Amino acid sequence: MSMMVAPATARPLPAWPVVGLLGGLALWWVTGALILAPTVAAFIMLVLMIRRGARWLPGMGPWICLFLWVLAAGSSLLTSASVLGYGLRLADVFDAAVIGLYVASARESLPRRTVVGALAATWLTMVGLGLLGQFFPEQRLTTPLGLVLPNSMQSNELIRDLASPQFTETQQPYGLEKPMHRTAAPFAYANSWGQAYAMLTPVAVAWVCMLRSWKTRALWVLFLLLSSIPALATSNRGMLVALGVTAAAATVRMILMGRLQLALGIISGAAAAGLAFVASGGLASITERLTYSSSTGDRLELYERTLDRVIQKPWLGHGSPELDPVVGVAFGTQGMVWLLLFCFGIPSLIFFAWFVIGLLVRGWRVNDVPGIWIYCSFIGMLTLFPFYALSGVPMIVFVIMGVVLLRDADAPKPRGSKYTGTVLSPGPTPRAHPVPAGPVERGLGSAGSQGASLPTAAAPPAPATRAPAPSKAKTSTALVTFALILTGAVVAFAASLLVGNTAGQGAAGLFFQVIAFFNIALVATTLGSDTGLVRAVSAAVATGRADQVPGLLRTALVPVAVASSLVAGALVLSAPWLDSLAPGMGLERSIVVSALLVPPGAIMTSLCGALRGLGRIRTFSVLQNLVLPLLRLAGVAMALVAGVSLLRLSMAWALPVALVAVLAALLVWNGTRIARREQAPADAQTQPGGVGQVMGRAPNGPVTEDITTTRGFWAFSSVRGVSALVETALEWIDVIFVGLFLGPLAAGAYGAVNRCVRLGSMLDQTARLVTGPLLSAAVARGRMAEAQLLYAATTRILVAAAWPFFLLLAVFAPVFLGFFGEGFAEASGPMSLISVAMMLVVSAGGVQSVLLMAGRSRWQLINKSAALLCAVAGCLTLIPLWGMWGAVTAWAVSVLVDAGLATTQAWVRLGFVPPFAALLRAGASSVVCVGLVGLGLRLSLGATLPALLLTVVLGGGAYAAVVWLRPGWFGMQAQIDAVRARLRGRGKDRVTDMGSTPR
Repeated sequence: MSMMVAPATARPLPAWPVVGLLGGLALWWVTGALILAPTVAAFIMLVLMIRRGARWLPGMGPWICLFLWVLAAGSSLLTSASVLGYGLRLADVFDAAVIGLYVASARESLPRRTVVGALAATWLTMVGLGLLGQFFPEQRLTTPLGLVLPNSMQSNELIRDLASPQFTETQQPYGLEKPMHRTAAPFAYANSWGQAYAMLTPVAVAWVCMLRSWKTRALWVLFLLLSSIPALATSNRGMLVALGVTAAAATVRMILMGRLQLALGIISGAAAAGLAFVASGGLASITERLTYSSSTGDRLELYERTLDRVIQKPWLGHGSPELDPVVGVAFGTQGMVWLLLFCFGIPSLIFFAWFVIGLLVRGWRVNDVPGIWIYCSFIGMLTLFPFYALSGVPMIVFVIMGVVLLRDADAPKPRGSKYTGTVLSPGPTPRAHPVPAGPVERGLGSAGSQGASLPTAAAPPAPATRAPAPSKAKTSTALVTFALILTGAVVAFAASLLVGNTAGQGAAGLFFQVIAFFNIALVATTLGSDTGLVRAVSAAVATGRADQVPGLLRTALVPVAVASSLVAGALVLSAPWLDSLAPGMGLERSIVVSALLVPPGAIMTSLCGALRGLGRIRTFSVLQNLVLPLLRLAGVAMALVAGVSLLRLSMAWALPVALVAVLAALLVWNGTRIARREQAPADAQTQPGGVGQVMGRAPNGPVTEDITTTRGFWAFSSVRGVSALVETALEWIDVIFVGLFLGPLAAGAYGAVNRCVRLGSMLDQTARLVTGPLLSAAVARGRMAEAQLLYAATTRILVAAAWPFFLLLAVFAPVFLGFFGEGFAEASGPMSLISVAMMLVVSAGGVQSVLLMAGRSRWQLINKSAALLCAVAGCLTLIPLWGMWGAVTAWAVSVLVDAGLATTQAWVRLGFVPPFAALLRAGASSVVCVGLVGLGLRLSLGATLPALLLTVVLGGGAYAAVVWLRPGWFGMQAQIDAVRARLRGRGKDRVTDMGSTPR
């Protein structure tokens, strides 16, 4: 809690010093007083706090320590010329410390709403001046302060640019025909504008969430859209990365809190922003600047030389930046990390890191939507500290935002309130009854269930003709899993887009082939243990044998570790031979690096299967579909910044699996501990035939091994391992053959087709992740009717969701492939063909999960082997004749053979009847609403982005209306009814669902 230090009769601190400083930013800029205004305001606030009292805020200590250390570092100054630079930076830290303490103390006059509004005004001033800069790019102002400042002070470049400011920073690297005007006002440099924009845009979003009037909200949303114009003009890579990380972090927090609508809104907004960024030429502008600029190489060299200088004075630093005669840029000016290290020594960086970590740890307790946006802004800022330094107004804004977060975290919660945030793997939610629950009940409500009572084990359902309404926990988990898989697919797609646009078609082709080899090796060495653990662990927990889970883990992981190590060694030894198959492409080192990371990747995959078996579906989804893709995207971005290299790209793609493997091990250990603690006699033992699927006779089948024994586990998993290997080979074999027959350029275009189509497979992945443990548990308890109803409902939803997407891919293939860069659109015809084939494949529903969880992994192996045979024969025969058309034909035939065989087996042998009538209605609706509308717009407007967007708006709107009016056609009656009830409940009070009570 905060501590008040004030006289007994002290008056409240006024708000005007802070509001005037932030809200009057344009005035200070026009008069040239921006360099002086923060210090003047800080002294006014200091006097006010001395007279009226101040309040200490936990978490501010590290910043005060930083100020004191910077003050002590002045003793290291050697020349009078460096005094001015030191003084400016000392003033920045001092101003931020005083203003931060003032905001912490003035809670009555500066509630959160007032502070966030003032910060939003600062953001709006930036955006307004940035828009003006688009019309007056070369205009420099003559300010009153600029007229009176002596020439000796204006010799400092920073002071001159602040006293006589300009709207944009003009750059013209050697070789560039026209100068680039990068948005800068009200700051001196474009990088400062981009840094402040990345920091304050989440605050602007938080302000929108706090507004009560929908008209005012709409106006601010318009401002947010307009802000993209000056933002793109900065050509600032760090800004884009920080905004992306902020959006991803906000998505995770919303999902963990159960705010699924907001999470999907963030994902959709981020996807639309990304497409607009590529389509508007923003990516091309950055690429052009990098082509003629050596800023990346200069930075890396400067960082190396800075570290050498830091070693000379590691404690108090050099006091002020110094010009590097080699690079031509001053030490300590290319990032907050380097500024602190060089100017003020290693302890200053420790104090700064202490402050930031304290913000992130304490701020996690803030769980309302505006507070979460402010919190996530700091996560995005982490990506900027190595590249951009905080100074002046941005540093003050940074500390004020931190104080707002610390105040909210320090505020006492109302009595009876409940913290709605969660961690990755929380303990189970207390149940309404002491009856033990199996994986169906306990897994689906384990994360972020918001305190809802979970259903206890139910009796076997009576025969029915329609599926029972899904429980709130099941529906919530399905939506969360879908949102996470969607996020992971978008992030992975963004990584492919980044490689295609930056590295080019040929390099992208080689990259896709390396990914193919890595994925095939990883799946081959997993040996099917991931699916085996899903089935064995869930069956063990469901039947009251959770004590067997550690033994199951040993049974699975030891052979996986041995096999993956052997394969890795073989790949390292064979790397020169593999490189000789494609000479001159530099594959050898990339294969070696990828091979060394196969063992941790295989272990990671197995542990993720254990998480699913333990019912930690949300935890698994966060790990596999969010953490891993984000790490890969960040790695790919850094690899491209360092320079296009196949080795760097391969490392960026493979290295994250080692970190995720460690996280998965910790989460499995925690989940196992909880499962063993909650172990009780299973309800399966009280149901006739309930143990039949774990040990004994399976329905419609022979006596099976107990899958929780070593023999039973590997009897199932080994077959599944071969089947998974065949399945992965099916996914990538055509890409490899295209590269061998047609070269890396064709492999790049065809690999882009593969990435686009796999984006649609996220729905099938959702079905497998959610229904796998449910089917396994239902079969383990002998509830075959429940399993059949689950299959039918899953199939209807899959068709309803996947067909519109594949129709868009088929009709607008040139547009989607154009996002990857020039040359990729040559594969648009093949993408249209495979999209139609995938529509038929997805109509089979979750038959693969049905076969696996019913213990028919050998059937699946036969199906996959037949499909792989078709793919290999087709590629060898048709690629030399038809090129990419031959490859995609082989791909289409193989997936249709696999789906057809699996559907027939599930229907004829197991009794899982496809819901033909519902599939016909759902498919026809999507074809009419999306397919025909899209085809008409393409014929009239061409294969263009506007035609695609109109199809999404018009066709998607019509399709959504059909789903809303006839939800039973799509298996969504219960979900739509729940949404309608929720909307009716909100009809009387629609105020600030996203907002919060002002503090």
